[in-house]
Amino acid sequence: MKTKLRLKLTFMQNFTHYFPVLLVSLPSIVFMFYIVRDLFVDYNDDAKYIEEGCYVIIFLCAAILLFIIQYNRLYFKKIDIQYTDSQFQEAVKRTAEEMDWRIDNNRKEFFRASTVFFLFWGEMMTIIKRKDYILINCICSPDQYSAITSYGKTTKHIKVFLQNLNNVINEVEYTPKVEIVENENSFKRILFRIIMYPVCALMIFGGIMMIYYHITSRNALAGVGLIALSVVILYADIKLWVNYNRK
Repeated sequence: MKTKLRLKLTFMQNFTHYFPVLLVSLPSIVFMFYIVRDLFVDYNDDAKYIEEGCYVIIFLCAAILLFIIQYNRLYFKKIDIQYTDSQFQEAVKRTAEEMDWRIDNNRKEFFRASTVFFLFWGEMMTIIKRKDYILINCICSPDQYSAITSYGKTTKHIKVFLQNLNNVINEVEYTPKVEIVENENSFKRILFRIIMYPVCALMIFGGIMMIYYHITSRNALAGVGLIALSVVILYADIKLWVNYNRK
């Protein structure tokens, strides 16, 4: 279950973590600037104001939704479990081998590991150790390039570690490189698609309208960016779902 404790990030880590929110909200800022500018120069075109106002709302809603997602990703999950330090270290050793962890910090009450994917992206695992429980969090690494999604890898890191820790505690023989496939048909993933797919469809429709009507450099650029962002999100999720069902 989630706790009230959230992962603390440095200023630059926060900037990287929330950069996708800023990126999505930029078109809203641009259109708001043009609306204010036109008001000051007495440019009266109600239809144009309504159109640009719709764009502001669409991008702003997408940015708010993404901010909520990124904000909630910083919460720790509490796992009630009794373990010894030697058992914890053995679980770390097994998971590091399976998930290619780079151990960044391994103190008495604090553990952190990270991964790197293709030099630009990766994940950051943080664990706070307590007597009868652990607090665990895994996010896209804020020390590398910004990422909207890890394609299920952050959840996989947590599952692999907890499985290894339980196996060590129960003295289960270690079998390296056990692949754990995230359930893409779970309620959580289905709920994500119910919310995200209509949002992406709305963003694609908005992008097409921006390109088709009143073709200007700013409209075309914002429209292409909006469509590209939506297509990337949809493609990544659909590919993940198709691969899961094939397996």
